[in-house]
This record gives sequence, structure tokens and C-alpha cells, in this order.
Amino acid sequence: MSERIISFDILRGWAIIGNLIVHTFMLASQVQGIAETDPGSLNTLGIILMAIIIVFGHWRGLFLMMSAAIHIYVMYRKLKNGIPRHVILVQELFKGFIVFRHSD
Repeated sequence: MSERIISFDILRGWAIIGNLIVHTFMLASQVQGIAETDPGSLNTLGIILMAIIIVFGHWRGLFLMMSAAIHIYVMYRKLKNGIPRHVILVQELFKGFIVFRHSD
């Protein structure tokens, strides 16, 4: 059975959904551009969309915090299961290198 904390996964999932909502609105509408150049010309729908972008846009911090908490928990479990610290370090550096290489 997995040692994962389901609550963390659920919160991280909600944070991902919030980020998807923000990026969908930003890509699918011109609201952000109008709000930055001429905010007085926004209609009611534009103001509502900008409110959604502002609210859900701050969820990226929640996503980062939840991801970090899960990462710390996984490393702690590895250490508690007897995996040496240097092995955990090499594993984490390797995963970081893979993520970094795929982000190019």
C-alpha cells in the first residue's frame, strides 16, 4: 500500500486546476491585455474574468508548497526506510537533472 498523503495530492490537484483556469482565460481572451492597457474599457464580463484570473493566479504558490511538502515527505520516508542520505541525494539530483533537461 502506498505511503502517500492523499490530502496533499488533492490540494495539489486543486492548485493545478486553478492554474489551468488562469492560463485558459489568459490565452483564450484579450481581457488581460485590455486590463493592462485600458482598464476603464472593461465591461462587466471582463471585470469578472480578471477577478477569476487574479484569484486563481495566486494558486501557483499553493501548488509549489504542496509539491515541496510531498517531496519532503517522500525523502523522509526513504530515509526512515534505511536508504542512505547520499543515495537519496543522488536520486534527487538525477530527477532534477532530468526535469531541467526536458524544460529546454
